[in-house]
Amino acid sequence: MSATKALRAPAKIASKLDWKKATGAILAMDVGADKIGLAVATHPSHGEAPRPLTPIDIHLETSTDGKKRALSQSVISQLQDICKEHNVSSFVVSWPVQKEGRCGAPCGKTLHTLDSLVESSNLISDRRPFCLWDEHHTVAAEDAFGRNPLYGEPSPVKGESVHKASETQYAHECSSNVAAKVMNDFMQSQWPEIYYEQQLGVEERFFASTATKEQANSSTEWLEHYEDTENYMTVAV
Repeated sequence: MSATKALRAPAKIASKLDWKKATGAILAMDVGADKIGLAVATHPSHGEAPRPLTPIDIHLETSTDGKKRALSQSVISQLQDICKEHNVSSFVVSWPVQKEGRCGAPCGKTLHTLDSLVESSNLISDRRPFCLWDEHHTVAAEDAFGRNPLYGEPSPVKGESVHKASETQYAHECSSNVAAKVMNDFMQSQWPEIYYEQQLGVEERFFASTATKEQANSSTEWLEHYEDTENYMTVAV
């Protein structure tokens, strides 16, 4: 079963927390090759910064039919305990897009883990949904035909005639600090008014430029298409 049934637009995740701001929380997850970084945050009106939690090591188990590898029950149990302890209402999942805007292996790992959580438990569901969030707001530099000019640039290595993307951009250093940064960026983008009221002094609030506020309100509409099942399956392939 695909995680698409629980995938929502970022604005809907924020709206869900607005309904439960008195007692609810959001859990940010940064999925890596061998662990899941975690950070929890309450509604921004409480004035509390996202709090990093101890990462959970990823352990896989082979299904009874021997066809699939999925998260072990110990991993799922740890996540369930955290959700219960903090009354988690939804998730913000780090979306590690490559610097040229393509979805590489780290994104595939993230989607595989989310699918595994949906198949193996009720941790992520229609009642406790998630959204994907890229804190860098990366947008692929593609034209109408899907061509990316970055792949047409000369190779930085002398003597090579074929352009090859840097190996480092496919690596993803997972940590709970990354999860906290992703959550902080998500909250600033979804609740900009609250963020500025808390971060700026009285005089700074009065003289804050419109340009600065517009920067915090930078469009994240490009993320909305991940709520569409077809596009989810496209990046998962």
